[in-house]
Amino acid sequence: MKLDILVVGCSGFVGSICRYLVYVGFGSRNLTTFPWATFVVNVVGCFLIGIVGTLLERSVPHGRHLYLIGSVGFLGAFTTFSAFGFETITLMRNQQMSLALLNVGANVAAGLAAVVIGRYLVISIW
Repeated sequence: MKLDILVVGCSGFVGSICRYLVYVGFGSRNLTTFPWATFVVNVVGCFLIGIVGTLLERSVPHGRHLYLIGSVGFLGAFTTFSAFGFETITLMRNQQMSLALLNVGANVAAGLAAVVIGRYLVISIW
């Protein structure tokens, strides 16, 4: 358990630094233009979780630590959108299309609603 926490923490540290470097690479974040840095992070994260997830499905030795390093730690800090994408594809591969569609709709709708509610709370209090 302690080793797992260390593995996730260290790989998460690297993931957050990589995310920051992508943002720096795209210059200062302008919220009035298309958010390219976030888009790139999400797409790259989805690509990487596709690799990690497939390796895990093929029972790569040390799969548990690969999962903790790749999916939970590094990609968890880099982007959680990758986990959302992988879980949706897994549902589709398991012939659970209604759950896959529900997952997409619920994540998008609830996520946007949560942003609106959070924004409203700050604006109404501040």
